[in-house]
Amino acid sequence: MLYVAVGLTIMFGSLIFFGMRALAQATSLVFQERLSTALTIAVTVERDLMHVSGDVHAAEPRLVDLRGPALNAELHDLTSHLAIADSFAFFHASGVRVLDGTGTLMASDGPAFFTSLPGEVTDVPARVHISVGQVDTSGEPGFAVVATQTGTDPTGPTWVMVNLVAHNSSDAFVPSSSSRPGDPESDPLGSATPAELYHLEIFGPDGTIALSIGEEQHTQGVSAHFEAIRQLDPLHDPIVLRHDEPSDGLESDHVMAVVPMAESGLTLVLEQPIDVALALPNSLRRQLLVWSGVGFAAALAIAWFTTKAVARPTQQLTMAAKRMAQGDLESPIEVSASDEVATLVESLESMRRQTRAAYQAVEEANRELESRVRSRTAELGELLSKVITAQEDERYRLARELHDETAQTLGALAIILDRARDSADGAVSAHLGGAKQLVTQLLEETRRLIFDLRPMVLDDMGLVPAIRWYAETRLDPEGIAWTIDVDHPEVRLAPHLETALFRIAQEAMTNVAKHSAAGTTHISLSIDSDSARIVVADDGRGFEADDRLVRGNPGQHVGIAGMRERVTLLRGRMEVRSALGTGTTVEVEIPLADVAASVP
Repeated sequence: MLYVAVGLTIMFGSLIFFGMRALAQATSLVFQERLSTALTIAVTVERDLMHVSGDVHAAEPRLVDLRGPALNAELHDLTSHLAIADSFAFFHASGVRVLDGTGTLMASDGPAFFTSLPGEVTDVPARVHISVGQVDTSGEPGFAVVATQTGTDPTGPTWVMVNLVAHNSSDAFVPSSSSRPGDPESDPLGSATPAELYHLEIFGPDGTIALSIGEEQHTQGVSAHFEAIRQLDPLHDPIVLRHDEPSDGLESDHVMAVVPMAESGLTLVLEQPIDVALALPNSLRRQLLVWSGVGFAAALAIAWFTTKAVARPTQQLTMAAKRMAQGDLESPIEVSASDEVATLVESLESMRRQTRAAYQAVEEANRELESRVRSRTAELGELLSKVITAQEDERYRLARELHDETAQTLGALAIILDRARDSADGAVSAHLGGAKQLVTQLLEETRRLIFDLRPMVLDDMGLVPAIRWYAETRLDPEGIAWTIDVDHPEVRLAPHLETALFRIAQEAMTNVAKHSAAGTTHISLSIDSDSARIVVADDGRGFEADDRLVRGNPGQHVGIAGMRERVTLLRGRMEVRSALGTGTTVEVEIPLADVAASVP
C-alpha cells in the first residue's frame, strides 16, 4: 500500500506539476493578450492623432492667405469635418485656432485650451506637436492639442491648433466594441463578459491624466499608476505589470499593460483586476487541484480496497499457517480467494489434512507404544516386586534354617566339645578347647549372618528396635555416634512396609559406615495417617550428588539404586542431598494409603 501511495503521489504530482506549467504558460498568454490589446489601442490613438494633423494639412490650401470672416468660415468647416466626418474613438475636436508666427490669434472656432502659442511648440522643429491640455475655455477637460504648421506669413510660420476633448467615461472599457465610449445610443456592456471589461487610462510625461475610461476613472490630476511606472524609467518597450500596492481608487491587486507612445509622449495603461484577468487560469488551477485531489483520494481508496482484497486472503493464510504451526490441525482453512491464492489455499488445506493424518497416526503409535511401555513397566514392577519379595522370603527362610538347624547344631557341638574337654587330659583338652573357640566363633558369625538376612527383632519387636539394633551393630564398631528420633515408636506398620523401610535405613547406614567417614549420624522416623518418613543424615565428607547419581556410572551405586527401586515400588519419594564437605542426607517418604497392596 505504501508503494501504491508513493506511485500515486508521483503520478498525480507529475500531473499537477505539468498542469501548473501549462497554466503558467496560459497565464503568460493572458498577459501577452492584454499587452497586444494595449498595443492595438495605442496604435489607434496615435493613428487618430496623426489623422487630425492630416486633416489640417488637407485643408491647408484653403487656409493660406485668408483673413477675417473667410478664414473663420474655413475654420468652422474644418471643425465640423473633424467633429462629424472623422469619428475618433477616444476624443473629438472641440475647437480650432490659427496663430501667426508671433502667437497672435488670427482666427478661431470653438473653445480653446490656449489663448496664445505655447512656448514648447515654437521650440520644437517638428511639424506636428501634441501636448496634454488643461481645461478648455468652456470648462471641459481636454485630451490634447494638435499643433500643425501650415504655412508662412511675414512674421513667421502659421500654426493651426486643434483642441481635442477626451471621451472620458465611467463605463467599463470594452476593446472589442466599435462604439465610442460614453455614447448613450450604444450598449457595449450588454453582451460583454467580465474578462472583456477593462479600465483604460492615458497620461502625459508628468503623469497628468488625459483620458480615463472605466469605473475607476480619474479625469484630473496625476495617475495612480504613475509612481509604479516611473520606477521603470526609462521605459521604451511595452510591458505587463502586476500592481498589488493599494492606491486611492484602485484595487489592491490588478494587471496592467503599459505602452509608451513615443510619437506623442503619452503613456497608455490598460488594467484589469487580477481575479478577472486570470479568471480562467485560476479556475483551471482550482479545478486541477480539486480534481487531482479527488482523483488521488479515489485512486487511493480503490487501491486500498484492492490491496485489502488481495491482502485479506494472505492474512487469513498467515493466521491459518500460525495455527498449524501451533499444533491446530483440526480447524479447516477457509479463505475466500481466487486465482493463484485459491490454488495456494487448496495446497495448504491438502497439506493440513495430510499432516493431521500423519499426526494422528503418530499419536496412535505413541499411545500404543505408551500402552506397551506402561504394560511392560507394570510387568517389570510386578516382577521386581516379586523378586524383592522372593528375596526377602528366601532371606527369611535361610535365616530360619540357619537359626533352627545350623545355629542349633553349632550350639550343641559347642556343648559337646566343652564336655569332651572337661573329661580329657593334656593335649587333647587343649585341642578340644581350641575347637570349641572355633565353634563359638562360627556360631557368632552364623548369628550375625542370620540377623543380616532377616533380623528376628524386626519380626518380633518391630521397625524401631530393628533400626536401633542395626545402628548398634553397624555404626558403633566404626566409632560413629548416632541418634534416633521417633514420633510414634509404638505404631506398627504392615510387614512389607517395615521390611522396606528397614532395608532403606540399613543401606543408608551401611553407606555411612563404608564411605562417609562421618562422626555423627542422625536418624529420624515420623509416621502419620498418610505417610511414613525416614531421614538418615551424616556429617561426613559428602559427594557431588548430581554427578554421581545422574552423570556417573549407575553400576557403582547399586545400593542407592536398590533404595530407589524399593521406593518406586511403594510409590514413594526419595531425595539424596549431598555436597563435598557438607555430609549426606537421604530422605524417603512413602504413602501409607496407596501401598497397602503394592508389595505382598
